[in-house]
Amino acid sequence: VLLPTAIIKIYDSSGKAHTVNALLDSGSQSSFLTSNFCKILKLKLQHTNLSVAGLNNAISQMQFKCNVTIESCVNTYSTQLCCYVLDEISNRVPGTEIDINKLDIPQNIKLANTNLHKPSNIDELMAADLFWSVLCTGQIKLGSNEEQIAKFWEIEEFPRAKLLSTEEKACASIFNESVQRTTNGRFLVKNSIKRQR
Repeated sequence: VLLPTAIIKIYDSSGKAHTVNALLDSGSQSSFLTSNFCKILKLKLQHTNLSVAGLNNAISQMQFKCNVTIESCVNTYSTQLCCYVLDEISNRVPGTEIDINKLDIPQNIKLANTNLHKPSNIDELMAADLFWSVLCTGQIKLGSNEEQIAKFWEIEEFPRAKLLSTEEKACASIFNESVQRTTNGRFLVKNSIKRQR
């Protein structure tokens, strides 16, 4: 199985670009960077206290995080990213070398990792929040839909208690006093019409 990887640019503390092999993980809620790569980049680390659950609910405790700027090597994509720092992200990916000729990749496809068939160390893991924006370039962003969602909930909300006029209150009172539901489900209505003599 080929996992989605990309060779990306990542900037060090002095603004110099380095390349890193990143694993794109649509199932991760956080992004990660190896401590060795953080040392190479001389990044400023911030203390944190985050428990990360993995397979079999194994817990890893994150003590540091850092902010990085990443950039694509094949297009203009660039973003700021908060990464939690850990010693190792995964084994080498892929686990064994793959014959790239058997993959039948179309000639017009520009790969984000031209060495995807060779086992390589993973020094960055990009989480689900970036997965689709990295994978699907050329997207049209429509902006935030929070305002539309708020309006939707206002429209869909149950109406608040309506203020009744004096006439409507009198009508409701007469109804409540003159209508009853019997045990067999029928309605019993008192005759409120005065008979003339």
